[in-house]
Amino acid sequence: MCWDEPMPISPGAKSWRPRYGTNSYGKKIKTFMPTGYRKLDQERVSRQSRLHHHHILLHSSAVWDMCCSGTACKIFTLAATLTTMIYTIIVWHFNASAENILASHFSQFENEQMVASIMHVPSSVFPKKVNNIDGHGSTRGARESGCIISEFSGDATQLTFPNCPLYAIPDGLVSFHSVTLLDFSNNRIASIPESLSSRESKLWPPNVQVIFMSNNSLTHCESTVFLYAKSLRVLSLKTNALTEFDARWLPSSLEQLILTDNSINRLMLPSNSLRKLMLTRNRLSSVPFTAAKATSLELVRLSQNQLTSIPDFVFQLSHLSWFAIASNPIISPAFCGKRPIFVSITELNIMKSAVGSGASGNVHLGTFQGKRVAVKLFKSDSADGTFEDEIAAASCTNHPNITRVLAIVKGHHSGLVMELLESPFLPLAAPPNVWVTLRCTYAPGVTFRVAKAVHLLQGMTDALQHLHNHKLMHGDFYAHNIFYNRETGSHHPLVERLEVRAFGIFAQEIFIRTRFTVKEGPTRELIASIIHRCLLPTVYKRPSFAELATSLHKQL
Repeated sequence: MCWDEPMPISPGAKSWRPRYGTNSYGKKIKTFMPTGYRKLDQERVSRQSRLHHHHILLHSSAVWDMCCSGTACKIFTLAATLTTMIYTIIVWHFNASAENILASHFSQFENEQMVASIMHVPSSVFPKKVNNIDGHGSTRGARESGCIISEFSGDATQLTFPNCPLYAIPDGLVSFHSVTLLDFSNNRIASIPESLSSRESKLWPPNVQVIFMSNNSLTHCESTVFLYAKSLRVLSLKTNALTEFDARWLPSSLEQLILTDNSINRLMLPSNSLRKLMLTRNRLSSVPFTAAKATSLELVRLSQNQLTSIPDFVFQLSHLSWFAIASNPIISPAFCGKRPIFVSITELNIMKSAVGSGASGNVHLGTFQGKRVAVKLFKSDSADGTFEDEIAAASCTNHPNITRVLAIVKGHHSGLVMELLESPFLPLAAPPNVWVTLRCTYAPGVTFRVAKAVHLLQGMTDALQHLHNHKLMHGDFYAHNIFYNRETGSHHPLVERLEVRAFGIFAQEIFIRTRFTVKEGPTRELIASIIHRCLLPTVYKRPSFAELATSLHKQL
């Protein structure tokens, strides 16, 4: 702050007298000196008065406040403002540049990690900006981690108990009214007492929708303990030691039941709104006919069990679209008579860091025969079968709309060498997750021209027809498993019709995002008719992929 009049030098200075002189620039100035001061003080103040007015003047017994003229003050304020603006612009530009650099790297990963196709793309092939819990996709809300209930805040929406280890479900969860997700994965919980199943002994938060209890030590679990979790949508008991499970008492709101990697040989299923059932790597020799009452089922995974026949109920489920039964005695490995090329991992010049990761493997960039390639190295079997199944199926495919497998990696690390899909190929959509059951998420505003939509649908019917001609079922046909070029784009006879419904759902997603003109009415009616036929509740009445391909080719 500046003053027009000087402040007193000390409390003892009560009167002032003017003193005239010149400053360092030769300009006449007028200053005020306190009366009654010693000559030494007068000389010191006179000497100090020649400083620029914005300097702070010191006295042996007090501090002079800053005095400046109106013009100097304005100049100082303007200079400070300009300095602040320049600094802000520099910082903003630096941050923006950093974000652009990171975005370009992510874009490069999305374009280079590739390996996608309707055949081999991992479920999480490109870096995501969302958290991933238990391998089931994105999360939402405030997530907190801890081992003691008192460590959590009352407004948390997701509670995780990582590697505590817990031996029992903690008390006090019911008081967390905002919690929608509980994650008890990677602990040592061996059982949930049946006494906790009563309405009086409230166990779960009233609004919980997702419960993960994967990788624990459960040998027995009564479904009645979850009965009063009225909002429960997802229950994962993956990787435990269960030998039987009676799911009939699960809440009617449940949509996803994950029992992968147990030792289940006896199972009872509910007749509720269950849509997704994961039973891979168990010991089932049969599936109870009561499964036919689960009429909402859309996805069933039965790979790596002991089934000697395809369960009859499968073809009675009007909504079933995704079905996997590989690595059972009923299924023989795919063999097409072609001898694949085998290579060692040392021949591929693989980058150490992975550019993509999925449930069954990691994807790296490499070099094969002088070209950049995508190398998928298996780390575990997927929910669709073993990696031997994937290798065998890959040797049978040779289609322009399916990612080409160039060689098989043999040795300590097994894997696939595949063509690298770079820009302009990008995943068509994001995969489903615990909050969105069995439906892909498209970016806001995604639309297709009619010609693009028809071309896309026709390409997919051709590819799926090719697979089924070789008695292969994809089993995981989603938009997120399709890389889309944004610049262009003993086999049971009814198995194909199951996957036709998955294609119908995909066609429906494209249809609602396609802009039709009045002249394109016939094309609109054709695609609508195809969707209707693909989604027919009676499995055998659905068209084959050959019929669909013929219809779409006529439209082009």
